Amino acid sequence: MKRLENKVAIITGAASGFGAVDAKLFAKEGAKIVLTDINEENLKQVAEQIIQDGGIAIYATLNVTSPYDWQKVVEKTTTEFGGIDILVNNAGIASYSSFMESDYDTFKKIMDVNLNSQYLGIKAVAPAMM
Repeated sequence: MKRLENKVAIITGAASGFGAVDAKLFAKEGAKIVLTDINEENLKQVAEQIIQDGGIAIYATLNVTSPYDWQKVVEKTTTEFGGIDILVNNAGIASYSSFMESDYDTFKKIMDVNLNSQYLGIKAVAPAMM
C-alpha cells in the first residue's frame, strides 16, 4: 500500500527544486497533487511528468503572498478533489547580495515569501483540512 494513497496535497514552489521533488515523491506514494508556483510553464511540465508516471496532479498559479490567490487554490483543490490533507509550504526566495548592498524592499519581499506566506497558507488551508 502506498503511504499517501487517497490523500490530497498542496505543494507550493512546485515548479522546480525541492517543491517539484516533493510533488513527484508524494505522487509516487499515492497522493493527489496540487502543484502551485508563480511559474506556470514549469508547473505544467512537472504536472505532465507526474501524470506520465501514473500519478494524479493538477496545477494552479499562486503568488504565496496573496490571500486572494490562496483562496482560489483552496477552492480549486476542494472542487477537484473534495478536500485537503497535506500542505507543503515550500516556496521561498533568497537574495545573494551582501547585507551592505541589500535594500529594504528586497528584505520585505523575502520576508513576505519566506515567512508571511506560511501564515497565509495555513490560514487559507486549515478550514478545509478540519
